[in-house]
Amino acid sequence: MDPTAGVEIPYEDHELVPAGDGAELYYESYGSAEPGAPVVTTINNFYLLAQIWRGFSTQLAQRNRVVAWDLRNQGGSKAGTAPLTWDHLVDDLGSLLDHLEIERTYLLGSSISCFIARDFALKYPERVAGCVMQAPAFSPYGPRRREMITKAWLQTLDAYGTDGLWQHMYGEAYCGQTQEVMGVAGYLGLRQMFSTVHRKDQLREFIELSLPVEDGPDPLRRLDCPVLIQVGDGDFMWSPSQAEDTLALLRRGKLDTIPRAGHVATMENPNEFEASVQRFVDEVEA
Repeated sequence: MDPTAGVEIPYEDHELVPAGDGAELYYESYGSAEPGAPVVTTINNFYLLAQIWRGFSTQLAQRNRVVAWDLRNQGGSKAGTAPLTWDHLVDDLGSLLDHLEIERTYLLGSSISCFIARDFALKYPERVAGCVMQAPAFSPYGPRRREMITKAWLQTLDAYGTDGLWQHMYGEAYCGQTQEVMGVAGYLGLRQMFSTVHRKDQLREFIELSLPVEDGPDPLRRLDCPVLIQVGDGDFMWSPSQAEDTLALLRRGKLDTIPRAGHVATMENPNEFEASVQRFVDEVEA
């Protein structure tokens, strides 16, 4: 498989997973080979690729099987012939698990992909051992704030392209300490990667797709599986009271606050991020 032009992306050489409407899914599977080891399946948000999880799952891979994959029309996955729908993103996860003969898994979503994890858990509860929602984009109140943020991102993307969108999102998503530590070099390096592996039309399609997704308290009330809400202490979208109100809606919810992190705790404090996920898996397995 050829890497994306301009960036060395190491793809594994294996067949893609067939999904509906001719789509094919790229995945990676690694970690513990122990019989009965828990499976943690990551779900990309619109700005990640499967390979990125390698750097943020080294601890998890010691005791769990980790499965990472690209959404259709993202990274190494191929688009289908039909127009993209939200149901495609949810059901593609089922196709992947079927292909890998995984009956039950923990789902690890981040930001907007927490909606995919949530909706898969609601549709196929028997297949979900638990959900880790890292910096979820959903709200216990309703969709208005998310819709305003999303539309602002679309306006920036249309006016200034992928570089402009990166600058807009970077200022919101990463906490002040992270930005000072990374400096100009870190910012520019991440921007180059972001703009190289994502196309403007592709990002617009994904972002627009998320706008009408159901939000608010009702879907959270219906979740039966254990849920870990994981929030950076500098996350621009979350406050302590919002986290408290979210936990009140969940039947089996838990909150972990990740120190020195904003909306991207996976990258800003990866050690504590992984430790938090492992604690959750251990508690559920026990």
